[in-house]
Amino acid sequence: MREDSTAAEFPKRKRTSHKAPSLILWSGALLFIGAVIALFAGQAWFEAYLKSESFRVKTESAIGRALHATAELAPLKRQGTIVSSDTLAMDGLEGAFFRKAKIQSGRAEVDLNGLWHKKWLLPTLTFARLDLDLVLPQKLQTANTSPPSVSPSSTATPPARTWLSNLLPSRTEISTIQTDRATFTFQGAELRQTRLEAKPVEGGWAIDLAGGDLHWPGTPATELTQARLIYKSGETAECILRNARLLLKTGGQTTLSGQWSRDNTGEFHAQLENVTVHPFLPEWWQARLQGSLQGTLHYTKNAPNLPGEISGEIRLTGGKLEALPLLSQLDSFLGVPRFRQVPLKTATTRILRTATRTEFQDLDLDADGLLRVQGSLAVEGGQLKGALKLGISSGLLQWLPGSPTKIFAESRDGYVWAPLNLSGSVDHPVEDLSARLAAATLGAIQSGDVTEALRGAVKGVIDGAGKILPKPVQALPEAAKSLLDAAKSLVPKPENSR
Repeated sequence: MREDSTAAEFPKRKRTSHKAPSLILWSGALLFIGAVIALFAGQAWFEAYLKSESFRVKTESAIGRALHATAELAPLKRQGTIVSSDTLAMDGLEGAFFRKAKIQSGRAEVDLNGLWHKKWLLPTLTFARLDLDLVLPQKLQTANTSPPSVSPSSTATPPARTWLSNLLPSRTEISTIQTDRATFTFQGAELRQTRLEAKPVEGGWAIDLAGGDLHWPGTPATELTQARLIYKSGETAECILRNARLLLKTGGQTTLSGQWSRDNTGEFHAQLENVTVHPFLPEWWQARLQGSLQGTLHYTKNAPNLPGEISGEIRLTGGKLEALPLLSQLDSFLGVPRFRQVPLKTATTRILRTATRTEFQDLDLDADGLLRVQGSLAVEGGQLKGALKLGISSGLLQWLPGSPTKIFAESRDGYVWAPLNLSGSVDHPVEDLSARLAAATLGAIQSGDVTEALRGAVKGVIDGAGKILPKPVQALPEAAKSLLDAAKSLVPKPENSR
């Protein structure tokens, strides 16, 4: 009986084993077909979502939150995984680093691999043009204090979230931002048509700039060759500038580095290399001083409510003094054109500039044995105040009429020195040495202590005095005035005036 029952059961097990593979195959096929259908359906839904108003509104909102701004994004266009928009306009809110921004022809390719990590992965975001009006990252405008992060025009109500939409990324990762035409404005300065490439770094962005024209009121046109700007956001937001190289179109270049904090404090350092001095001089000095500037300047602002200061040390190379009225008077006194043009061997000074005052300290101009000027000079409200000393070669002292040793009373370093005080305005400076020399010369003429050859030089002094003194006769001491009147009768009149 056992053998019969075993034999009877064997065929039944055999029939059951035939059905199991069939069920597995059919189940696998159905799952595969379902996966294919779900894939195509999901792709179709995803592509439709990228073009939807809901996605545009979410994108505006994300941009606004990230940049502390209201954002208005033009309708999105899609071609495969490439998403583009004609314009993006933003207005900065409190905490933003810009007042206004406009992007034209933005284009990004979505890397679908990022969906597995629940993030929008954009390897490269490119713009045809970027215009950015920068401000210090603090409270901006009282008129723009409302908290919306999307534009008022974006009124579309997003559809209810589905299980598919719940699978969408909640964050965005951008690897590179690029544009060949970026324009920045900041407090009157403008950088036009620069090439920009930005990449994320810890806590912010590293921005590389190349090319472009920089325009700043009161300075010559400048070309930017390169710069790196690191912007860090958050409560301790700051901007760090590294190795910005600027070529001045009037000649020379400078390198800038520094940093600026959210609390409106910071410091910058500039290295000057062969910068032509001409465009930085007041009009009166432009025809009288030549050369190129070398040295370093430092700008510091240590308190938010206090103005910044500029300090540094500069030197003038290839310098030359020309057509200075005082030097012309010395030529007249000497009777030879020794000071018509004076090449400078060295010219150095320390600069300290505040909001209202500029000081030139330890000023030293050396014309290599012929002439030297030392002292300090201050400019405040356009007015000059200088306490200087003028040194001339001791060998020239014997050619000065009168008693020049009473004026050039100090002797050192191969020069004889006389005090020289400057006053007047920057464009109309007044010095007092010419008046003292004129008085000494006229005294010598009155006493007869001059040769006939020197009398002719006095005529040039009298005629030229009006070029350096606003009212030369009144500016002289009363005693010198009487000597001047007496000297006029001693100076022979030219033949054609008789």
